[in-house]
Amino acid sequence: MKSRISRPAQIAAVITVLVVAASAVVLSQTTNNNAKPARQTAPPKLTATVSGPGEVTLSSDGHDVTHLQPGVYTVLVRVDSSAAGFHLTGPGVDHRTSAHFVGLALWGVHFVRGTYRYTDDRSGGGSTAHVLSVY
Repeated sequence: MKSRISRPAQIAAVITVLVVAASAVVLSQTTNNNAKPARQTAPPKLTATVSGPGEVTLSSDGHDVTHLQPGVYTVLVRVDSSAAGFHLTGPGVDHRTSAHFVGLALWGVHFVRGTYRYTDDRSGGGSTAHVLSVY
């Protein structure tokens, strides 16, 4: 014997299914909207400075840097004299300020394991290269 469901009961069942489905969609969107995005951190910052007499420094938080861990860094280069310039070389890196540049430059540098050198390459050639080890 077949059981018969009345038309109003069928409509009520369909409405219930639709309400449950809509609630699930709203709940999933609410959950996704409230989820915290992955925290992105800024690359570590280095400061390169070239003074008028050609003194070159590379520092982080005011401390001279002689070694780094591999990774991407933001390098703020400050050149105080048009007779000086900053030059950074190493594996896959050859950055320098342009001739007669005075001011600030901002570089994104990807350091890999190896040895890097930085110097003032326009002070008559007498500048000593400083060594930066990345390991």
